[in-house]
Amino acid sequence: KLRRLNPKVRCDVIPNSREVYAQALQADILGQLIDAGVELHPPGTDVAALLKGEPALVTGVTAPEGCWRAGVTVAATSACAAAIVHPERLDSQPQRDSKLSGRRPKPG
Repeated sequence: KLRRLNPKVRCDVIPNSREVYAQALQADILGQLIDAGVELHPPGTDVAALLKGEPALVTGVTAPEGCWRAGVTVAATSACAAAIVHPERLDSQPQRDSKLSGRRPKPG
């Protein structure tokens, strides 16, 4: 089961081929992505046209001007945290919009 996206984040997924799309569909990965709040697009969708000049974190080989490139793990972690975050830090600190974010740990 996938972690839900941070509500401040828009996450678009564009499979790089019809074969990848079919494999993800068969493995129910696409259903899990939709449940997590991801917007799916068909293979071949133009990233630059989709972004309309907005800054973004992109996992493709090239990134439009004003965007950052990242691996899929960093991109997925960042989508959950609503910030560019190292994957190991996602569960070590509460998310900014978490109800727990203002609480301090109890002294041990």
